[in-house]
Amino acid sequence: PTDYGSSSGRPPKEGSYSVAMTHSAPPALSPPEHEVEESLTNLPSPIITPNTQNHGRHITSQSGTETFTITISRLKVSFTTKMFIERTCPWELNGFLPSDLVDKGRISIEEFNKFISDKMKSGKWTLIHLKLSSITGESNKTSYKRFYKEYESIDRICMIPVSDDGTKLFLVTPKFLRIIKCMSSVDNLSRTNTYVVVLTKQQLPQRYQSPVVRTKGISNVDSSVPMPPYGANP
Repeated sequence: PTDYGSSSGRPPKEGSYSVAMTHSAPPALSPPEHEVEESLTNLPSPIITPNTQNHGRHITSQSGTETFTITISRLKVSFTTKMFIERTCPWELNGFLPSDLVDKGRISIEEFNKFISDKMKSGKWTLIHLKLSSITGESNKTSYKRFYKEYESIDRICMIPVSDDGTKLFLVTPKFLRIIKCMSSVDNLSRTNTYVVVLTKQQLPQRYQSPVVRTKGISNVDSSVPMPPYGANP
């Protein structure tokens, strides 16, 4: 895999994006080691909130299941997980991501912040935050733990390509939540979770817009257009 740190190059230059979620929340503090360990211990249930139905749901993959397999090729480890989307996200992601995801590069924190910032200028890109949850089984937890500890020790963000049109996702582990600038807009930010930042130029169907979501600054969302109920087909 390619390391896109400042000493070895930069990510490919592409367009910029519009931010799909605009709820502001104060940046989370970097979690103490014991809190991350505790989150791994409690992974058999969704590690988001006691009542996930009120806040969102797990998305489905292109194969129709809620389970995704993430492979970190440089470490030769894989783990399965689910991906949680907040209710306030206006985009429908069911069937958007493949169930098998393989990394293809690493990027430094500084480069990642600049990469994302550069894409805010043209309004051609959409950014969506998801959250990893339900990582169950000892072997699965061990692989996930090895991944996030390794990437946090070298201050890198994992990059996973999704499609030829430039769609990609990035795994932001707990240590970096307070210093990754695009995470400041995340609702109900959990400082013990790994988040998925999805970046795409594809036109995503709108599924829902909560009355509490502020749409100022979202170039491709018209707040005057009625949205379907949560979970309904647009």
